[in-house]
Amino acid sequence: MIISFWIVFEQTVKKLTTIFGFIVPLIALITFIKTSLQYSKAQKWKKAEFLAKEIKEFNNDLDVQNAFLMLDWNVIDITTSKSTVEGIEKFNFNDEIFEKSLKHHSETLFTPEEAVIRLIMDSFLFKLGMFRNYIKSKLITAEDLRSYLIYWVENIGDVNNSRKSKNVRLQLWKYINYYGYESVIELCENYGFNITAEKKPV
Repeated sequence: MIISFWIVFEQTVKKLTTIFGFIVPLIALITFIKTSLQYSKAQKWKKAEFLAKEIKEFNNDLDVQNAFLMLDWNVIDITTSKSTVEGIEKFNFNDEIFEKSLKHHSETLFTPEEAVIRLIMDSFLFKLGMFRNYIKSKLITAEDLRSYLIYWVENIGDVNNSRKSKNVRLQLWKYINYYGYESVIELCENYGFNITAEKKPV
């Protein structure tokens, strides 16, 4: 009887050891998966929060808003209360003025209105390029940005986009290349648009 008891006891201990040997790693795995999912969810939330903040600041910027108008319209009044160019706060914008304002500074002299357009575009292109820097830093992805920026990227980079004439769009590309807005060039490349053009005129 005693021998049988010990045999049963040993078998029971072995079974329990086997069961616990399986359960403990399983519990550890489940805990790891749960922690990873919670971390991933927290990271996604932080990324969404960061992106929403950056997009809001971008869209609320007066220079960005005016650049949007210039990219989206062919003729429109532009109001810029921050202008320091001979006190210009409002002027009539059209594509002819736009194209001329985007020439290299060695090619022409600029009217006060054209100087304001250059200031607005410089500010806009710098701020737009920051989103490419966020992509490179892996804070966000191009796909995260698509719904927010694709309309404007297409206005700049898509040769088939009807918002601007071929000449105006090419001059904008030249301007972006002249003045080294590499981040904007790369951002357009993220969405399949090649806007490389000639560099500064000789």
